[in-house]
Amino acid sequence: MWPDLIQKAKDGGLDVIQTYVFWNGHEPSPGR
Repeated sequence: MWPDLIQKAKDGGLDVIQTYVFWNGHEPSPGR
């Protein structure tokens, strides 16, 4: 799915992808 969507975006002239990471999912407890 992602490779196809990224290629379509590139074909349409886009050259930047932005993403967001929910930090509480990445680090559920401080320092861990």
